[in-house]
Amino acid sequence: MTQECAQIKRRLENLMVRGEISEYTYRMIIELSGKVVEHIAEKYTSVRKGVNSVMVGGVIETEAHRILWKGIRQGRQEGWRKGQQEGWSKGRQEER
Repeated sequence: MTQECAQIKRRLENLMVRGEISEYTYRMIIELSGKVVEHIAEKYTSVRKGVNSVMVGGVIETEAHRILWKGIRQGRQEGWRKGQQEGWSKGRQEER
């Protein structure tokens, strides 16, 4: 089962590298897979630990959300800068 999980993770990484899925989607799939494994293998500690170490590794629960919020902050900053530039351009045109 651990080998299958490692293969799935590699495939997801390849999709992310090629731009077919976002890093957010990749992280969400990995995190949710870890949660599913926790519940399915609840009675089998060694299976749960093995699969989690391959699929989830050191990913914390909020990693996907951190990436999403980073993107939102960057988008807001870019929007603010563009708004300033447009305002300055408009103001200069009105001065003439």
